[in-house]
Amino acid sequence: MRSLENRRGPGRPSVDNDTLSSDRDALVWLLSVFWGEIGWEVPRSTSSEELRRAFGPVKGHSSEHLLVLFMRPTPIAATAKEIRQTRKILGKAVERLRKAQTLSNKCEEASRLAESAMLETQFEHEAPMLIDLFKAWGAALKARRELELARTSERGIEQELRDKEAGTAQNEGVDYITQAKYARNPLGLGNAMAGLPDMTWQQSYARCAKIPCTQWPNFPFRLFETIKTIWNHRDSYPDLSPVQLFRQEIGKLHKKVLSEFPQLGPSRTMVENALRSHLAENWRRFRLAVEDVVRPEIEPDRMPFLILSRFSQYLAKSRTAQDQILDSKEKISD
Repeated sequence: MRSLENRRGPGRPSVDNDTLSSDRDALVWLLSVFWGEIGWEVPRSTSSEELRRAFGPVKGHSSEHLLVLFMRPTPIAATAKEIRQTRKILGKAVERLRKAQTLSNKCEEASRLAESAMLETQFEHEAPMLIDLFKAWGAALKARRELELARTSERGIEQELRDKEAGTAQNEGVDYITQAKYARNPLGLGNAMAGLPDMTWQQSYARCAKIPCTQWPNFPFRLFETIKTIWNHRDSYPDLSPVQLFRQEIGKLHKKVLSEFPQLGPSRTMVENALRSHLAENWRRFRLAVEDVVRPEIEPDRMPFLILSRFSQYLAKSRTAQDQILDSKEKISD
């Protein structure tokens, strides 16, 4: 549950910056991890249905809850005011359910006590005890019925709220995507999505843009950008096959790069280029990915996404002893 700042007006709470930043950073990470699978479709979504379908590959991941609002099928959309009102109604329903549960527990306990007392009562005193037992049973039955009604009501209102939240978040997400002047990469999407549905995407984007994302650009997205850059050089080397092109350009990547450590001040040092090492160490699986997906009928601009996605699939597979030997033989060492 998101924490809220002090109210700035009647019924208008605001998500605090720490929570907004945390949600944004988590979204940026998840979107980057799945960019090969969703990076082509999400920025081209023009409806809530298309957006839900574009985020489909994330289903089943341990962090899918971060995108649950954008994957939930719902016919409902609502304003922020309507969502706040529904949350208040849900709060009352939860309190009703709590009271009903407490009363039901109390009545059940009284009923069990009356039953035990009835079993211990001698014949000549059974009549009054029987009356008490019937009263206890009746009260317990009434309390159970109220509990069931409260539970049904709470579930229905919660369902309505989740549908409203999802519908609003999806509509806002599509509205952001269709604004061509904004970057539609993991950081841009994360900035726009983090505050939904508690604020508009414009408010979310404006606030998140002021909060540095220390993990950006992260390794998964830098890997995509590297693949994209190399792929876009293909016209400069018309005599090279896609595999030969990637082999050549990966070999050209610097083995060492400058790294900055803000915690140590302005000092800079040379460190291993993790991107080059990753591609060089896993060249065989990367080669197989390129050979699998590069087809003349596929739109060229989509190719980097497909290559990254298939490469990720190969990396996720368990390796046999034979795989390990073959991978070792094909490592790029120059």
